[in-house]
Amino acid sequence: MMRHTFHSDVTSPEVKTLTDLHPIEIVEYSDDLAEKVANMWNTWDELWIGGFTQGVPYTEKRVREQMATMERISQLIAIDDETGEAIGSCSVLQHWRDDEAAYVGLLGVSPSALNKKVGKRLLLRAVQIAIERGYARVDLNTWAGNLRALPLYKKIGLMWDPEGNGVSMQDYIPEILRHQLTAPFFIGKDEFAWYDLQKREITQTPDDLIENNMVVFKYIFEDEDNSLEVLVDRMGRGITGISRKLERESLSVHAYPSHQDIICGIPAKYTIEIENEMETDLDFKVQLSGFEGIHIAELKTQTIIKAGASFKWEVPFTVDSGAPLHRTGHKSPSITASISLGGVQSKLVTGLRINSIADISTEWGDCKVAPGGKAELPINIRNQHTTFNGTLVLTSENDQISIFPQISEIEIGSNSFGGLIAEISAKRDAETSTYDIWAHLDVETESFEGEPIKVQTRKFRIPIYCLGDGIARVGEIDKERSVRVVSETFHATANREGGNCTFVTPKATRRANPSVDFRVGPPFGIDPFRFADREIEATYNTDSTILTIRAKHPERPLLLETDIIFPKGEETVRTDFWVTNTSNEAHTFQARMYGPDGGISLASIGTTIIPLKSGIIEGPTTSIFTSNQALPTDPNEWAEDWIAQYDGRGATGQFWIPERTKKIQLVFGTIGKLEYDDITLQAGEKKRISQIWNVLSAEHWTDIHQAWRRTIEGKYELPYEVEEPEEANYILEFKAKTVVTHPNRTVRVNVAFNNHSNVVIPGDLVIWPPDGYEITSVSIDSAEVSDGKCTIQNFAPEGNQDFLIVLEPSKDLPNGFYLSEGKILHKSVSETQGVYHILQLGKSDRSVEIGKNTESEKTVYTIDNGMISFKVSPDYGGCITSLKNNESTELLVSAFPEASPKIFIENYFGGVQPVFWTDHPDDDLVKAKTNLEQMEINIVDMDDIWKGVELSWTADVQKFLRGLDFKIQYLTAPRSPMIIVTYRIKNNTSAPFTLGSSFFIDNAFNGDLSNMVIESVSGHKQSSSRLGDIPTSYISENNIIWTRKDEPKSDSEGLGLMIPYEQKKGLLIAIRGLVLTSSTERKIFLKPGDEQKFAFALLVDPPNLELMEKLRGLILDLL
Repeated sequence: MMRHTFHSDVTSPEVKTLTDLHPIEIVEYSDDLAEKVANMWNTWDELWIGGFTQGVPYTEKRVREQMATMERISQLIAIDDETGEAIGSCSVLQHWRDDEAAYVGLLGVSPSALNKKVGKRLLLRAVQIAIERGYARVDLNTWAGNLRALPLYKKIGLMWDPEGNGVSMQDYIPEILRHQLTAPFFIGKDEFAWYDLQKREITQTPDDLIENNMVVFKYIFEDEDNSLEVLVDRMGRGITGISRKLERESLSVHAYPSHQDIICGIPAKYTIEIENEMETDLDFKVQLSGFEGIHIAELKTQTIIKAGASFKWEVPFTVDSGAPLHRTGHKSPSITASISLGGVQSKLVTGLRINSIADISTEWGDCKVAPGGKAELPINIRNQHTTFNGTLVLTSENDQISIFPQISEIEIGSNSFGGLIAEISAKRDAETSTYDIWAHLDVETESFEGEPIKVQTRKFRIPIYCLGDGIARVGEIDKERSVRVVSETFHATANREGGNCTFVTPKATRRANPSVDFRVGPPFGIDPFRFADREIEATYNTDSTILTIRAKHPERPLLLETDIIFPKGEETVRTDFWVTNTSNEAHTFQARMYGPDGGISLASIGTTIIPLKSGIIEGPTTSIFTSNQALPTDPNEWAEDWIAQYDGRGATGQFWIPERTKKIQLVFGTIGKLEYDDITLQAGEKKRISQIWNVLSAEHWTDIHQAWRRTIEGKYELPYEVEEPEEANYILEFKAKTVVTHPNRTVRVNVAFNNHSNVVIPGDLVIWPPDGYEITSVSIDSAEVSDGKCTIQNFAPEGNQDFLIVLEPSKDLPNGFYLSEGKILHKSVSETQGVYHILQLGKSDRSVEIGKNTESEKTVYTIDNGMISFKVSPDYGGCITSLKNNESTELLVSAFPEASPKIFIENYFGGVQPVFWTDHPDDDLVKAKTNLEQMEINIVDMDDIWKGVELSWTADVQKFLRGLDFKIQYLTAPRSPMIIVTYRIKNNTSAPFTLGSSFFIDNAFNGDLSNMVIESVSGHKQSSSRLGDIPTSYISENNIIWTRKDEPKSDSEGLGLMIPYEQKKGLLIAIRGLVLTSSTERKIFLKPGDEQKFAFALLVDPPNLELMEKLRGLILDLL
């Protein structure tokens, strides 16, 4: 790895003498500081979301172990000169992807050191180290809610990249100080003069600037009459423009493209522009270099630029379909200009965001077909240019698989979507295998200048998996640079970059995403080998498919191979880790198996089971108490070598060979790391280091335990150990739709009696009215009403029978919101019970009032039903910005009128916030810009009961959902504590779509969270939790989440979320300063013309969970 050394003209001063602030010394970490560092880190809990120590205090031993396994450039520790204690820490690491960049990892100071500029001095020293080591830039990432640190970061020269995840920042000060055209500005100045000379408006927003047709970061430095302006190209991650003024002489050098968003096949121009306002002529020479797939008309030129003159060189270029496409998070392909100007050598870098004129993909994951069968193949075409007419060509290179239509005429508007649903057919005698469909477009469009042009896109591969013999098949996913293994019930994805393999079970009733990643060391950490390309090879056997991931270690004489064995027809996958010593002498190393990196996600929520010698441990998967440090890491403290997760719908799990395992660490209830004893291999020796099994689908966590026993211990369960599945056969059942009514009205309840057996089952039928009602008649001939109930003797219908119950309200019935339940009993050889419900809405003398006004220049509708009131604004993302109960307590936290980042949500609006999102990194749950869409609002009145507002829009800002129609209704009834939320998504395009939806609800009591209790069902039991320092996240198993004040429940203020579906969609995230509940749909599939509808309800000041459970099951009936 090459490094360029920058030599300063002055000796750099010690950081501790920068100012006369609090006296500190910045030193490199050594083990004699471990105890002080532990003490310091233990004080950080109050400053970190979720607590820095994760609930387990650091010790001297733990610090030593962590530092020993950390690969770093530098670990800086700030020591207080007065107390001798550690008060700050900053790690400087090699960037994991870019050789020329360093990365600030852990950065923090003790609470006692806040506002003493300790963080500033640590960062200045980190930048100084990067300069000394020859790095071009320094990166730093933080979470979206850490806005208080942004002013410091930006003063240090860090720029906030709008395309990064969270707050992703880059500092190009090292490159500016060493670039030969910018360095003269700093000659004669001290090492940190750039800090004081930098002129910058400090804002808490991304640095999103476009100049010369490029997205750039701009640095400005001023020193009396001298000045320097530097443009850094965000895509190419290098300096692309310089304007400087030194001693009344000015020089400007800029390189830029006619368009930074380059479309393959469409001509563009590259320009170098120089203005020489110096007193001497300048000899100018330039040599251009590009990348594979670029065609530059002229690669070099030279001239003399006279004093006071300017020079402009324009060069046409095109990019063909073989050029690398833009990848989010990666440096873009660039044109590099090697310049000699007045004898000074330098380079300008201009990155290009390369895309095909249209992106062709299949929206719904893997296309699977059986021999002799057919399958739909949804083709999605995203136009990334102006409106075009084109021909879509779909071809199969094997006659075993055919596709229809093969040729289709397509017209797609500018930056819009189109597509079709194609049909795949497999011959009856087709071999089970992977077949590739190739798609491309022949397009007639316009150039950037408006001239007619014909373009053919690159060929896009779409694997078709012909399955049926139980053998998993392997396909290439070119866009993701990955290999996909697909079976009838699951798939696995192995990434060429890094070799990580993740397993997913797409069944509707299962969810699993374990992963495996094998590494050797020491040291371990963020090293380039983690992101190096791997060779991936598939082997088919009669009983399995084997995926081999292979790579040579760059710093050790070792060949690493991961064999992933997918047995025929099974959902248990084995992974073998092999290492070969390729040298001529013995070699010793350590090995580790890493799982997922952790974090709260929709796919890691449930209950975790851990078998310790102290007993079986059960806890929420995303709880810190099922994570590293909170549980024993010594394998000797584990009773058995397995772990399981379940969420009430099924289980997944892992088990492993215990041999040589010396440490087990968990990350949110899954294997985070298995660490092994030191291993010595003789010259040429190959050894299997470990084996791990991933069980992708099971009925219960006990199935994971039994699989471990059979595989590892070689023991099979005895007959009395086999758990019988729970019986759920209901021969007789009653079904009655909930009746919604106003007070003081006659009620008619339709009941269906269903007999699923083949015989008549006679018995007596007894019907009881709900409290507050009297039965007047039942539409069965022999019905007799007496003693407050209705009895039908010898009720023996053949098959099914419907009947009507007519009821009148009594004087005792409250004149307000009231849910009552009647009962039905059929008594024969066994008893069958049923219930029916009547929901009375509000007082008879009230109506729902809706007013329109303007607040903070935004249109706001206020809906008041006499018991609760809430506000909705079409100009503020369709959010409910305020919700007040009968006591005028505000139950929501909103950022109205201006959105701002909060915790992990970059576009946080607060209140009740609808978010529709895709899996694309620019439009995922964190980044989705639903609330920036232009929305219309109308008042709706339904069935003389429900009234509220309806918001509607066609997606435009969200480019990956463009063309979809959305409607949201917020409805209530007179004097009702309920708000029913319905939403509809309709696909009026010709393209298929996949998206997710979430309604985040930010709940508090007049902004106060200190006295909040959260109640739901998790781990098959009712749970109550309080907001604390440790993050809490889980999916409610009964789709009810109740946030209330810690008061007697019957009198408690609160807010209940009720979701009327059986699949788990109710999400809770509780972090210090934030409680979010959410109704979430993880996957919504829409064909062209499809429409899907969803609903949930909010209940203000609910008295108990029992009422919410009853209402939850009735929500869909209420509309």
